[in-house]
Amino acid sequence: MTTLTEEQGKALALTYHKAFTAGFAANNHAETMKDIYASSVECDWSDGFSGTKTPEEIFERMATTWGIMVSDIVWDVSTMVVDTTNGKVLIGGNNVINIDGKLGKAHIVHAPFVQTIGFDENGKVNSVVGLWNNAEPSMLEALGKVSEALKAGA
Repeated sequence: MTTLTEEQGKALALTYHKAFTAGFAANNHAETMKDIYASSVECDWSDGFSGTKTPEEIFERMATTWGIMVSDIVWDVSTMVVDTTNGKVLIGGNNVINIDGKLGKAHIVHAPFVQTIGFDENGKVNSVVGLWNNAEPSMLEALGKVSEALKAGA
């Protein structure tokens, strides 16, 4: 959307948030977010995923990275700013993730997380800027342990 009301922005952002967080348990963002994205999405994520992407490219990226590594996420949206004149919403807050590679050994990481989400005239997501500390020590440690366990076939 070129413009949003405060109510529209909040509703769209909460729908996105619900679909995004729901995709981790079964690593199925392609299912939980199937109707969320426009056909072309500008991405700029702290882990280096950037550029113009299709929803399929986003789903593939999630399935092979965060989706496989994280089995549970509690992302408390304590901050929401609706840019009514530019069709964007910033959502952010504390983020608690269980990095376990779906292997059952929990590695709990606490890290703030924000996303600025842009919407087109149809209410579809056409841009996502995702920011977090990609060098957060406990996250890197958990990712390393789980990567090794996955390689070992544990």
